[in-house]
Amino acid sequence: MPQAASNDYDRVAYPTMAHPQTFAECLSIKGFLRGLDVARPDRCRVLELGCGDGFNLAAMASIYPESSYTGIDYSAEAIERGRSFVTALGLKQIRLETADIRSLDQLKPELGQFDYIMAHGVYSWVPMDVRHALLAVIGRMLAPQGVAFVSYLALPGAHMRELVRTIIRFHTQATPNPMLQVEQSRSLLKLISTGSTLPNHYTQWITDELVLIENHAGEALFHDELSSISAPLLFTEFVAHAGTHALQFLSEAESLLPISRALTDEAREQLRPLEQNRVLLEQYLDFMEGRRFRQTLLCRPGLGEKLEQDRLDQLWVSCRATPGNGPVALADPTPIGFFGHRKAELRASTPATKAALLELTSHPGEAMSFPVLLTATRDRLLREGLTPDPDFESALRFYLCRASLPGLIEFTWAQLPWTTTVADRPFAHPLARWLVGQGAPTVLSYTGRFVEVNGALGRHLLSLLDGTRDHFALATEMSAFLAEKHREAQAREQPADLPAPDDPALAIQLQRSLSGLANLGLLRRE
Repeated sequence: MPQAASNDYDRVAYPTMAHPQTFAECLSIKGFLRGLDVARPDRCRVLELGCGDGFNLAAMASIYPESSYTGIDYSAEAIERGRSFVTALGLKQIRLETADIRSLDQLKPELGQFDYIMAHGVYSWVPMDVRHALLAVIGRMLAPQGVAFVSYLALPGAHMRELVRTIIRFHTQATPNPMLQVEQSRSLLKLISTGSTLPNHYTQWITDELVLIENHAGEALFHDELSSISAPLLFTEFVAHAGTHALQFLSEAESLLPISRALTDEAREQLRPLEQNRVLLEQYLDFMEGRRFRQTLLCRPGLGEKLEQDRLDQLWVSCRATPGNGPVALADPTPIGFFGHRKAELRASTPATKAALLELTSHPGEAMSFPVLLTATRDRLLREGLTPDPDFESALRFYLCRASLPGLIEFTWAQLPWTTTVADRPFAHPLARWLVGQGAPTVLSYTGRFVEVNGALGRHLLSLLDGTRDHFALATEMSAFLAEKHREAQAREQPADLPAPDDPALAIQLQRSLSGLANLGLLRRE
């Protein structure tokens, strides 16, 4: 990143985050289903440009420790923070380097080629020469069958973000303190949102933007909306830029196929002729829906043009959604809604798709190999007296590929790395335990999401789950922890507001807490 960006990131650290849509498993499966001969995530080389403190790489390495990971960032302080916790966690397969993307050639001989390269939150926030250098590095270092991830601000939707950015940057231009800039920005947007006596489109737009900003961490708002550089562009412009560096559009990171959740039947019919040109179709969908942010996957020219649905036979399928309506006969024309994380929704309208999703959701926290899912779906149809259609398999393959979205249908190379079953010696995600030790309010789960673990008891229990303690040892240590907390409360002459260390219900509460941690995706499968 350029010097100005470096100074900002050294002054204000970007929030520690993991982005499962950038993980090598996600990229490899998108490439595999589009015909690439991809490297498996358990034996691959990964490069992240603009890696910050490297936490995203650590999240990958904790699941696939046999692969190698390299992170590059211009912020020396971020790299030093990352090296510190990577060393503390013993993640020797991660290499973090301070470097400018524009001069990365100096490291190229020893860096070599990478199977997966990601640059999240970089492209639209750096000057033009850095954007050129970013794609040039990917063009040089991406393996012949590799997949790259680049996120950026997309037009036309980002115009609304730019409107807000213009306002808050003007308002805070004389304020040197970053966090005071954040406070002033939110304050002004609230004033605009509520300051008019007549409802109008403008204040409604500001109100909608304010909702997004209120959910943004202050540090992220400073680096994103208040950034001195913001360069949104059309999807087709980005694809053309990538093309100048021998890179081609593969798919979006979160979907295998162009998707739209809100088009009318008439709109879909009018856009249907564009299905022969995926790039043009994606652009017009942006126009229809006002998309503002894209997470685009790139590959080498001549690859990834066709979705190879037969390759599903080599993958596993899971669904984290839950059915929304009560028991419905498969032959009933009423669709079944399935609801996932963050309002993700999926509708099943045919007997086969209903049967498949009911099979998946009846095994929470488990994946099914696709051939096993096919058999289970066919059996469920037959139990209800229904004969599968002749095109049953191909229709189900296409449906699942189209429904492959975060929090709904997810594909993996093997069974999920986490489990809802508590082992004799439970092992919790090492980064979750590290974050608890740092006092972080949320922790990383094996699902790639950050989750809340509330209460001193739950957080202390999580810190103990390193796989060395059985349930008796955990109960003993939790009892000792409670005794210490009661002594501290007594010294302060305050109530402890915690169970007594000899409470007979403690063993039952321990099992409930362990089950709760498992359901959050925090416990590793044996």
